[in-house]
Amino acid sequence: TGGVDGRVSLEVDPRLAHDTQATVEAARTLWKAVDRPNLFIKIPATVEGLPAITTALSDGISVNVTLIPSDS
Repeated sequence: TGGVDGRVSLEVDPRLAHDTQATVEAARTLWKAVDRPNLFIKIPATVEGLPAITTALSDGISVNVTLIPSDS
C-alpha cells in the first residue's frame, strides 16, 4: 500500500497533558520521526493541550484530539 492506506495514530505521552510546550515538542518529534502523511498525533484536550493542538495544526501536523484525562 506504500504506507498511505488508512490512518495511524501515535499519542503524545499523557503525562505531558498539562504542559503545553512539552506537548508541542513531543508532537513535533513524533511527526518528524514517522514522516508519513497518514499519521495523526493524539493530543489530550486539556486546558494546556488546546493551545498545543492549535500550534501543531499550524505546523501542518495532523491531530487527533483525545479525551480529557481525569486527575482523580
